[in-house]
Amino acid sequence: MALTSAWPVAASIAAGILFFGFVLIPAFLAHNPYLKMAATGLKPIFVLLSCAFGGIALFKWLGIDAPERKQPFGERARQNLAHLAFAQEVTVQWKKKHRNRLIGKVLVNGVDVSLEQIKSGMAWWYEAYRKDQTERDRTLYSAHEAEARQSRVGLWQDPAPVAPWDWRHRRK
Repeated sequence: MALTSAWPVAASIAAGILFFGFVLIPAFLAHNPYLKMAATGLKPIFVLLSCAFGGIALFKWLGIDAPERKQPFGERARQNLAHLAFAQEVTVQWKKKHRNRLIGKVLVNGVDVSLEQIKSGMAWWYEAYRKDQTERDRTLYSAHEAEARQSRVGLWQDPAPVAPWDWRHRRK
């Protein structure tokens, strides 16, 4: 008997989480280019954000592409990302939707996490999406990737690193 009376409560909680995550947050974002939330799930390509009231949002990192998990340096890129942003309050400057995902620049205490990934040699500047970046960010990302390559930092230690977009294409 207790199980059947708990079911409506659980269903209400689940519905509330879905409502906040998939209705209220996107509605909020439509009027606000900045979002402050906690980074609760990080992948080199996506960041999952959540907030106290149960809302969630999934963002694609703006301006970078990082090695896939099974690619050389994939796990190290993920670890570096966790070091930079996991469980931190982040600010996302979101730009637009791409394949039903928001694209955003993620900041922790004002520091651009994507740029830090590039500086440490854990990501490529994703030049194909340069039009979504500011001129300043394009200049910074390009210069710091060139510097990381020259210094042979991170994935640039590999004599022939394969860009993630090429690696994904080859695996199809």
